[in-house]
Amino acid sequence: FLIVEDWKPEWKMWHDFQHYRSAALDLDALNNTHSIYTKVSRPEEATQNFDLITYEKGASVLRMLEHYLGAEKFREGVRTYIRKHREGNTVAADLWEALSSASQEPVEKIARAWITQEGFPLLRIQRSTKAGIQGFELRQERFCANAAVPRKATSTPKNVRWPTPWVGKIYTKSGTSRTARSLLTQSSGICETSGKGEFFYGNSEEAGFFRPLHSPADHRALIENFPRLSTLERMGFVSHTWAQVRAGYAPLAAFLDLVTVAHLETDPDVLKTFHAPLAVLDSQIAATAGSETRHRFQNWIIETFGGQLLELTWQGDAKEDLDTKVRRSIIVSILGEIARWEACTSVARELGEKYLMDRTLLEANLVDPVVQIAARHADQELYTQFQVAMNSGVTPQERKRFLFALAAPESPKLTAKTLQLALTSAVPTQDVAMLFVRLLQNETSRETTWEFLQKRWPRVAKRLTPMMIARLIEATPALQTPRRQREVAAFFKAHPAPTGARALCQAMERFRLNTALRRRVVPQLREWLESRRIEPGSL
Repeated sequence: FLIVEDWKPEWKMWHDFQHYRSAALDLDALNNTHSIYTKVSRPEEATQNFDLITYEKGASVLRMLEHYLGAEKFREGVRTYIRKHREGNTVAADLWEALSSASQEPVEKIARAWITQEGFPLLRIQRSTKAGIQGFELRQERFCANAAVPRKATSTPKNVRWPTPWVGKIYTKSGTSRTARSLLTQSSGICETSGKGEFFYGNSEEAGFFRPLHSPADHRALIENFPRLSTLERMGFVSHTWAQVRAGYAPLAAFLDLVTVAHLETDPDVLKTFHAPLAVLDSQIAATAGSETRHRFQNWIIETFGGQLLELTWQGDAKEDLDTKVRRSIIVSILGEIARWEACTSVARELGEKYLMDRTLLEANLVDPVVQIAARHADQELYTQFQVAMNSGVTPQERKRFLFALAAPESPKLTAKTLQLALTSAVPTQDVAMLFVRLLQNETSRETTWEFLQKRWPRVAKRLTPMMIARLIEATPALQTPRRQREVAAFFKAHPAPTGARALCQAMERFRLNTALRRRVVPQLREWLESRRIEPGSL
């Protein structure tokens, strides 16, 4: 990421990295996580560690160190390390020693804690003025996926501490910004600053692997000044706010109020960050709240984002830049796949059918959402056309696109066809698990899919690679209900999957977290929508 960003900054590699890092934060908030450094005694344990913690969290910790030390000092330390140990063997401590020498910072102590401890901190940040000295008060605690539930005794305790290299950004009324730095080694500390500033953001350029929690007043100031944050900070602010709502650190209104300013957002990566939380709110919360509330919620999404599609139109001109093309595809996905706006879905269905006849019809970035929306409403004829397109696809990407389209239809008959297809060689082995994942994520096919998996498990299991079985298990919380949770637990106890043992524990935890989320947030969603007089009628 670092090298490509330096070579091709227009590719915005750190924006891409932010999406991966956000997923790692979500996983590491669970009870059932693990440290970056993990002892392995069996091959199955090694396979389980090919995950977001080992790779994305590992990379994030290095980025956090570099951001705190400064790019030049970090580079100087790496060069010293390479020169000193050229053509020799090393251990991690040798790198930390070189970085410490270059920066005069206790890098080994910082890095050791982050690598050997599981989890990460929630930083509560607020302005502080003591004895006439301005600054920020920082308080850390372990971020828990459910703030109301104590951590299990065998996991890292909730009061664990990390030596956290904190870098915040202070924005001024003149339009400039400056950073504040502090190494937080205790449960709390003060970072002194010069000048108050207009507002601040608690994780400059989203380089820190922690979640900043601002006071309600500071959170409101960030919403009001949202366009002034950098793209990475806007992405982070959306991600952190939603995570804090899910965990119970913040009310749902904190996120919904933030979405209300999204109609002004044009960066595709920021819009993409809104997508997943809105999808969860629709399928997990609004669906549970009843059809009237769900219609209100979907209409609010249309009111928020619909203007962007009307502005962009479906086809741009030849001079259109890449960001605009990607932005259109995300807006279509939000309006068509989540909000189910008829004005969007009707056009997407028509374009999807025409695209099968003419593969030059659509701009490349628009193909995936159009195909998925069209596939959701497919009849037998269109389903057959998708099968033909899958078999005749020129590239692996094209074949996979049409394969996954077969998991989208809402027709029970077509779901049954896809399930049977998954047992045949028509579906490559490496794609079998992800096809079942898509079927479990489909609201209309998830129950049928789970029944099928139980009945046909011997044949299914033969088609799943050891690493991909964990991906299938990770998708089971889409079944939502406590009854299905008990069934999943009992089934994999009777049919053990050694490479999916941790994934099963994580799935059980997510079942419980989602149940708690629905119980806590459904009333908040109803109240928020009603207070804004969002009508349930179709738009």
